[in-house]
Amino acid sequence: MNRLLTTFVAISLAGCAVDANDPDQGDGAGKADDTCQSAAYKTWLVGTYFPRLGQLGLPLTDEGLASALEAAADKPCTTGSDADYTLWFGQFSLHVNPLIARHRTSFGPAVTTQMKYDQALIAATPSAAEIRTLTAFLAAAPERSGAGGYAAWVAGYEPLLSVVYTGKGTTSTIFERSGVITEAEQPLLAALEDARPETAQEGAYATWFAMFAPWTKKAFAPLADADAKAFAAQLLELRPAARADADYLTWLVAFHDLDRPAYATATSATPRVIAELDALAAARPIGTGGGARSYKPWFGVFGEAFGAALGTDLVLTDLEKARLERLVISKPCSTNPADASLFAALDARRATFGAAGAYLERAAPEPCTQ
Repeated sequence: MNRLLTTFVAISLAGCAVDANDPDQGDGAGKADDTCQSAAYKTWLVGTYFPRLGQLGLPLTDEGLASALEAAADKPCTTGSDADYTLWFGQFSLHVNPLIARHRTSFGPAVTTQMKYDQALIAATPSAAEIRTLTAFLAAAPERSGAGGYAAWVAGYEPLLSVVYTGKGTTSTIFERSGVITEAEQPLLAALEDARPETAQEGAYATWFAMFAPWTKKAFAPLADADAKAFAAQLLELRPAARADADYLTWLVAFHDLDRPAYATATSATPRVIAELDALAAARPIGTGGGARSYKPWFGVFGEAFGAALGTDLVLTDLEKARLERLVISKPCSTNPADASLFAALDARRATFGAAGAYLERAAPEPCTQ
């Protein structure tokens, strides 16, 4: 959490250095970290920090921000609970949501000329005092949460996506292409992205994927401009780790729903559909990503694609190779001993598959490392 914060100051905040992805350092699943007192953060936030901001007066001056950051240096370490995060995020939202709404209303139907667009851009840009206020709130943010806190963050971040992605202008004259991040939007994106909590709880990835997936149809189409593609790629950087079967299967179902019809006929794999499949493959789960019930359904999808690709001539086209490649790079790890037998039944025939057998070899189950 530092993009907006480091715009103004370079400080070291007190707190606990906890890796949310390390199972030995708290699970980020709403359970208290043994090194923290469960009520300490809430007491400090509600009883000390928020009242201090009220005394300083909002929006903050330069001196007010310096005083707020000094107070934030006493922030207790947080437990990683949803309650801590949503308590803080609720107050943060009271200050960032009006800025998003102002941006949306500034670029209304009346913006019909370049001059009016320039005026709207000025009106929509957060002031230095507003950014200072957001910075002060970010200094008090919990570093991590459970899946519930992460879902609260997504609900706050997602409305900003439509603001950024919407092109500004009229049918005949576009003053800002979709996906361009302007000086009015950059501070808002930075603030919301700084507010994103780390989480190690199952379900966070599925929440993120539900936000990301619709953008593949917009930003990854072959005709989408480079700005839109770069914006969608930025969303990938916000992807949390997948934790178990439910997260992985959320992705696999969506991928299969697009992959299967894409190769149903010789002409159905259009450039646009291929771009969407590539986008979904790029968004595949990372981290642990799998469990006792993930490999078997994945192998079913792989086997279906592998059999269709082989046909009767055992020759793979470039499209078929790309299809199998997307699947093998998305293979989940395996914790079920039965997966080895499942794979062995098909692998026993590998020699009959010619060069295509190389993809089958890469489909072998591999143990999870965590």
